[in-house]
Amino acid sequence: MNWPKNTGAKKLFSEKANYFGFILLTFIFTIPLFLFTTAQANRYENELQYLRASLEYGEQAQKRTESEPAAAHISPYTIERNELLKAYIDALISGTDKERMKAEYAYEKKLLQNMESGILSGLSIIEQRKAVLILENLVKNDITKVDDSFQASAPALNYVARIFNGTVSSSLIFSFCALLFANIYSFEKRKNHINFFNLVPNKLGSSFLAKVSTATAFVTLSLVISLIIAFLFSAFQNGIGDFRYPIAYSQNGVDVS
Repeated sequence: MNWPKNTGAKKLFSEKANYFGFILLTFIFTIPLFLFTTAQANRYENELQYLRASLEYGEQAQKRTESEPAAAHISPYTIERNELLKAYIDALISGTDKERMKAEYAYEKKLLQNMESGILSGLSIIEQRKAVLILENLVKNDITKVDDSFQASAPALNYVARIFNGTVSSSLIFSFCALLFANIYSFEKRKNHINFFNLVPNKLGSSFLAKVSTATAFVTLSLVISLIIAFLFSAFQNGIGDFRYPIAYSQNGVDVS
């Protein structure tokens, strides 16, 4: 198949207005690296405060189950949860990173068991399964856990993975890509160039395909280069990361892998 010579690629890539979407995508992908950096220093204190409050609530629940015969069957689960939570708090205060991760895994696994047995409710069981599966993989393969609370400290691999895992709304990304497409397709009219479909003597079908391919290539490059820039910023700031780091997902809303 002979591609038409006049696909407008040179004009497309030389038009400065077409790079506006690329600049916005780059901004969206990189801005989390510079947000909330001061709050990150207090993440352990904030987590400890939350866990201690949870432990206090658990100890109160334990006293209630011990004094109520009807809730006696729940008492062993509450006691074990509180013990694991205490161990997790102790590990956060004075343990190594590996000890903290093991203690967190034991505690989160117990929460999942309580949720699956119907003792604990109010949390997303799918998200809990994801958290437990990731921790299990980290412990088994001796991989350092990356803090999920702050994007500014995430290594490059984790940062880019989180972009596609909800940090940046997928609908927002697609919206910018659609706007970029719209801007490209109106390019010729704005500049009083030849009509988009009227490319004589080229056939209409081949001309259209060439135009769409050029526009698609431009939008794809804009998206990929924006991600590469975000990756490089994150790598310079926090390192590349571990290629073995697990990513948990659920395709059907029930099973997690």
